[in-house]
Amino acid sequence: MSTLSSAIRGLNGRSKKLKLRMRRVSLALLVYLIWNERNNRIFAQKSSSVDATFRRFQILFYTVLLFHEKDHTLYHVAA
Repeated sequence: MSTLSSAIRGLNGRSKKLKLRMRRVSLALLVYLIWNERNNRIFAQKSSSVDATFRRFQILFYTVLLFHEKDHTLYHVAA
């Protein structure tokens, strides 16, 4: 989760436009979720469905986008 936290901390760029923030959050989450799914398949012999992964993306996306400036403990959401 430290990679995700680092990527999210980088969201506080100079531009505060909502569309740009949404793109950055989406990219960081997609990279994280693909990496996490890969590791689960290789090392834990577990796999998630596309629906479960998409639902996890939605939860993390809204959590990060809406609350990342207010409470940094929200990054450790177990989905």
